[in-house]
Amino acid sequence: MKVLVFDRCSSDDFNKDTVAEMIPDSAIIKDGKPFFIPASAPEWQYSCGVAVRVCRLGKNISEKFAPRYIDAYAPCVTTVPAAVDRFNALNRCHEGGIILGEWQSPDECAAAFDFTTSTGSTVTVDVNKSMSAAMVALIGSRGVLKIGDIIVMGQDRLAVDLPLDSRIRAVSGADGSVLLDFAVK
Repeated sequence: MKVLVFDRCSSDDFNKDTVAEMIPDSAIIKDGKPFFIPASAPEWQYSCGVAVRVCRLGKNISEKFAPRYIDAYAPCVTTVPAAVDRFNALNRCHEGGIILGEWQSPDECAAAFDFTTSTGSTVTVDVNKSMSAAMVALIGSRGVLKIGDIIVMGQDRLAVDLPLDSRIRAVSGADGSVLLDFAVK
């Protein structure tokens, strides 16, 4: 399993030259577990986005068939030290490099996820299903996609240097159900 994070804001147009970074699966936090701030940096940046889960093995995937390779979407938060180069893989190896919410099937997935922090920051991220298909096709044209691979389509800055015991939450834009909720410790 691999996690690929694209270096783009979720509202930007997707192009084939967009840089992506690979995060180890050991950096994933899920099930509402807290994010413990690593001692390796004094300030941390929190970005929110939409994660896509791959459900089939494939390569040389046509964009026309790419939606067949996606079985779920989830809100996610990525963390990185604030004062360093964002796209250096060593800055994402810590536990909590990516924090995943509940997965939703493409049929039940809302059109957007609303992220909030207990300090008052708010960001809405659209779930762009046609763009996720384009990303699956791009990755499938350059390598092999495997069952369980995760693609983060883009990231929007949510907060920097949250105080201890802050909370980050993401809710479905459709029905308001909580899909991600964790504490910063």
